Amino acid sequence: MTTPAREFLKGCRNALPVTLTFSVLFVVVGAHSQASGLDLAQGLALTALVFAAPAQMAATDLIAQGAWLPALLAIIVINFRFLLMSASIAPYLGKPGRGRLLASVQMLSASTFATSFIPLREGSLQYPLSYFLGVCAASFPTAVIATATGYLVQDAIPPWLQQTMTMVLPIYFVTFLARVWPRTRFLAAGVLGLVLTPVANSLLPGFGLIVTALAVAALLMLLEPKACPKTI
Repeated sequence: MTTPAREFLKGCRNALPVTLTFSVLFVVVGAHSQASGLDLAQGLALTALVFAAPAQMAATDLIAQGAWLPALLAIIVINFRFLLMSASIAPYLGKPGRGRLLASVQMLSASTFATSFIPLREGSLQYPLSYFLGVCAASFPTAVIATATGYLVQDAIPPWLQQTMTMVLPIYFVTFLARVWPRTRFLAAGVLGLVLTPVANSLLPGFGLIVTALAVAALLMLLEPKACPKTI
């Protein structure tokens, strides 16, 4: 018999690839925070409050220079994609209380969304919010702990290894796309992102990823078949 606890544990298990990825990726984030002059509390606060490696990397240098307003604007622009993600995932979470929903929103990231959205959309979960919280519970603490670890061992990580570690994220998303075969819309989104990001970044340096993400998301929303989401 399915219970909220079992669906929570299922989310934890399915988040294992995210956990492994974050255990490497956020070490780089923590190391970059230390190298940029942030203290440990600031580095941990960025991960806990922003929970998005691209936005954190973009904002770290600005915060270290005391440019808090530009850093805030950079975080808002880069994380604007979460508005689209939350709008997509919310109808599949049932009808939780506002407090539980707000608590879970803070742990939404590209990876927790990618791991949760397809099972939620398929309607095979009796307790969808419990599943999503399980994914988040495995991912969020890992990011915080890895940030602290990277900060503390930054001097011991050679630059070439840091560059190698940043390749974990693209590899992770490639494996995710392989898992969603043969869902052509998701595969098309991944391929479009791979092709369009360098072009957009050459036209708008520093904003290529943002522009591509918004364009691909808008295209997917236009092509989304109209259907009533299942709720519990």
